[in-house]
Amino acid sequence: MIRKYTGNLIGLRLFLVVGILLNGLVWARPTAVARAEEAAVNTPQSITVCNYNKIAMPSTVGTATPYPSTIDLGGLDKQLLDVNVKLFYVNHFNPAEIDMLLVSPQGHTVTLLSDAGGTFSTQPFDLILDDEANNNIPQDTAGFFGGTYRPTNYGPLDNFPAPAPVPTGNSQLAVLNGTNPNGEWQLFVVDDTNMVSGSIGGWCLELITAANTTSLLACNHDPITIVDEDPQTSVLHFEQLPNILDVNLHLLGFSHTLPSDVDMLLRAPQGLTHLVPFSDIGSEPIQNVDLLLDDSARHSLPLTGAISSGTYLPYNDGQGDIFTGVPASLTYDATTLATFNGISPNGDWRLHVVDDTAGNSGLLARGWCLELTMAPLFCNTAAIAINDLASANPYPSSVLVEGLEEATAEVKLHLYGLSHTYPSDIDMLLVGPQGQNLIVMSDVGGGYDLVNRNLTLGDDASQTMPTVSGLSLGPYRPTNNGSPDNFPAPAPVVSSAADFATFLGTNPNGTWSLYIVDDASEDTGTLAGGWCLEINTHDTIICNATPLEISPNTAGSATPYATEIVVSDLGLVKDVRLHLLNLTHTSPEELALLLVSPSGQNLVLMSNVGGGTAITNLHLILDDVAFYTPLPDAELIQSGLYHPAQYGQNSPSFPAPAPAPSAATTLGTFNQTNPNGAWRLYVMDTVNGDGGNLAGGWCLVLNTGHYQPLVYLPFIHR
Repeated sequence: MIRKYTGNLIGLRLFLVVGILLNGLVWARPTAVARAEEAAVNTPQSITVCNYNKIAMPSTVGTATPYPSTIDLGGLDKQLLDVNVKLFYVNHFNPAEIDMLLVSPQGHTVTLLSDAGGTFSTQPFDLILDDEANNNIPQDTAGFFGGTYRPTNYGPLDNFPAPAPVPTGNSQLAVLNGTNPNGEWQLFVVDDTNMVSGSIGGWCLELITAANTTSLLACNHDPITIVDEDPQTSVLHFEQLPNILDVNLHLLGFSHTLPSDVDMLLRAPQGLTHLVPFSDIGSEPIQNVDLLLDDSARHSLPLTGAISSGTYLPYNDGQGDIFTGVPASLTYDATTLATFNGISPNGDWRLHVVDDTAGNSGLLARGWCLELTMAPLFCNTAAIAINDLASANPYPSSVLVEGLEEATAEVKLHLYGLSHTYPSDIDMLLVGPQGQNLIVMSDVGGGYDLVNRNLTLGDDASQTMPTVSGLSLGPYRPTNNGSPDNFPAPAPVVSSAADFATFLGTNPNGTWSLYIVDDASEDTGTLAGGWCLEINTHDTIICNATPLEISPNTAGSATPYATEIVVSDLGLVKDVRLHLLNLTHTSPEELALLLVSPSGQNLVLMSNVGGGTAITNLHLILDDVAFYTPLPDAELIQSGLYHPAQYGQNSPSFPAPAPAPSAATTLGTFNQTNPNGAWRLYVMDTVNGDGGNLAGGWCLVLNTGHYQPLVYLPFIHR
């Protein structure tokens, strides 16, 4: 479902990077165009799209292979504002031999290179071609090693054989401004001298169009050959995208003589989350079938018989599939694509394909695509001046959020272009439209100069911001090391909130304000690119704020023992996340928590974790996406995102009326069940002498379906 945004966009900017890191073509096709009926400013979009298929140049005069190399685009705004070309890993001893012609979808030509770069380039280099660069590429030079230059043509009579068009002689990319970027872009490369061979590792288009777009479809159309017991891996790469709300998988041109031999594994960046979406399906040959795997599909893949093109639920038979090159520690118990919901999509996505039995073969002739829906970003990109020992200007900076559901399931804050000569001076307060507020940073980063840094702050980050050392790339949890902090009016009285959980369950629609103060003399800074809010209201969140007391005097159940969250009017569960708010205990290894669903499934969330080191007012987020970061066995627990965990040989024994714990180890035990009714959280202390509380109660976050909201992504044009 696409939700129409009718509010006022405040300086929204968008930046999207899509690439292929494994020989092949990538194309990005946003599926809708974001509209703002009252928008005062038309928001540009920047998109970088790459083809990393190697271009090989001969040692004799002739055309490169492939000829041309292509990038295919669709769904972008029809007005191109600017374009640059990136060349990666150019490896040629005599760059002056390279002639290069770019042809746009509308047939316009730009001679990017001819007789430029001289000779004796002894190592590969990267090259950016940009009309706004300061210099042309030198002509007669030795040892050219790349950089950023204007397109340069010293050979006006270059010959580009068919199917290349006849060059116009133009060497300025600006001739493409104002044209429609959608369609096939072609890069023709020729070696014009009988001397040495060379290669180019790939190329990218950096495009800026007049308006932004929404959900993303990115494809690697390189064919994947499916050969007996010979695993294949194909890759898609993303950068600078918000967290995922929904993922679909397209398999294109699928042929096989016995598809039940085929196993596929989809791995998210850093391998943190993974799913076997196709395994042991279909008993008859298939030819050129297109499959869309979607958790919201109405039909299952047929276990026997023929598979026809269509939309299906993913299927994992759970029979111990083996994927060579994949860490042996991985388990494949996820059953839905919702296992990827909530994670960052940035980095390498890998599709592993293997034929597990001899005697048959097949092909994904047109590769595969990922269809991503991401959390909306709402931005104010106006620069903020951080004045010395004073309030910033403007004070506050505001963002208007409209058109979202009325219960916030997650908030992240993105800061763009933050600079300061003494970052510890910065105090920053975020205020929501319902009055909740949070100091997101105070007295962090020490005295180390911060220059043009982009930061993301979220409760699921693995680290707080350092107090005395410099700030790195993050991401970070909100960090306040300087209490009390003074924020002059019109800022509200600062709350005691320590994380973004203060906004959980609240209505996000309305004006959000960011107050920034410099609290010491002699240093200044700026937030040059402004800020964005990433808000997830797609998932259903329900909280029970009843505090639980865990007595230090006796082992046994907390008071109250079972607290409930009642759910109604939802479809089958696709994904579950749990928040524990303000958890304190003097010896957390004594804690045991059991979650029970209305349908009777249950999971021990934590038992024998954290050793004997006391914890205070922690915000713990429990989610299967944190596969590699389970709650620690004996180490200190800090606030953050974790996988449920229990240690020890035996499950804890919970007093009645709690059921006996199941053997389940993941929140996936609740997937595909009916969530409607009472969910119960049982909390107990297993040993006398220590105690604590769950002062903020708990929240249940349920994902139950497919959604395509408008997506706003930050663009910072340097």
